[in-house]
Amino acid sequence: MFAQLVHQNPDVYQIQVAFANVITAETNCYVVRDGGDALVIDTGAPSDAAEAFLREALHELGIDAGQARYFLTHSHFDHAGLVPRLARAGACVYANKHEVAAFSSAFAQQREHFVCQRFMEEGVPARFAHADNARINVSVSFDDAPFEVNVVDEGDEITVGRYTFKVVNTPGHTHGHMALYHKQSGICFTGDHVLFVISPGIPVYVDGDDSLGAYFDSLDKVARLGCSRLFISHGESRLDFPERIAWLKQHHLNRLEAMGEIVKKEPGLSGCEVIRRTPWSIPFATVDECDPLQRWSIYAQGTALLDHMVATGRLQRVRELDEPTDTFVNRYRPAGA
Repeated sequence: MFAQLVHQNPDVYQIQVAFANVITAETNCYVVRDGGDALVIDTGAPSDAAEAFLREALHELGIDAGQARYFLTHSHFDHAGLVPRLARAGACVYANKHEVAAFSSAFAQQREHFVCQRFMEEGVPARFAHADNARINVSVSFDDAPFEVNVVDEGDEITVGRYTFKVVNTPGHTHGHMALYHKQSGICFTGDHVLFVISPGIPVYVDGDDSLGAYFDSLDKVARLGCSRLFISHGESRLDFPERIAWLKQHHLNRLEAMGEIVKKEPGLSGCEVIRRTPWSIPFATVDECDPLQRWSIYAQGTALLDHMVATGRLQRVRELDEPTDTFVNRYRPAGA
């Protein structure tokens, strides 16, 4: 069996699509089916083996992969990567407007340039900022013109047979991250919004919005939904998700507190210096010893945390000339200092 029945009424099948990762070995993709109607939720990362596996799983469920409807929680390659391989012209794809924009190859270039610039503004050495951002492209790029792309937003409804699901915007991990909620049963497909094997990464948004603030709001929103079960994208879907939601929020609050104490003790540090002094869950003595993906993730999330502290009035950001490098960098002081 390629697909496992994990819920009834509505019927939900889980398909674990292989995805070589340092944390997990697969992406949990889901199919909601009622009679002859079905919806595929995420597709997994693009590879020949993953494509063959998902095709066979869908065929096992009596679903034509080329004509299926696809709901994408977000545009990362391990969630949307197989869409251009599977879907044929005219296939229905549901996605948030921010994620549709990320399908463009121009977005990858824009993101790389913007985040690289932000890293250097925080004082990250150019050798890391340029090299790490050049090799990081987490979103999948493809031409979505052949497909029937349906841009959906908060409160929009998607029907599968007798069942109606509501779109819930859950920005944080990406700007247009979405969940899909069935009120009657309480089940909710939450993508990478709540995970147990790892704390979902919070990036720097290209438009400058407060990504961590958005994540906090999204965690609170999902906590208020009254869900009976979350179907998550990596690792085991556990029933103690309310405790995990609370833990994730407190985890970031603790790190914000640590950053605040660092700046309080040493006002005038650059963003990079604050990030390097912050405790991270890494097997190395310093951030710069980490592998490129982990180093990039720490600098991206650290920058997002600093942005949130500035946005909420906790820290004051000042651009000052760094004489050794003859560049301007952001330095931080407690608000009101």
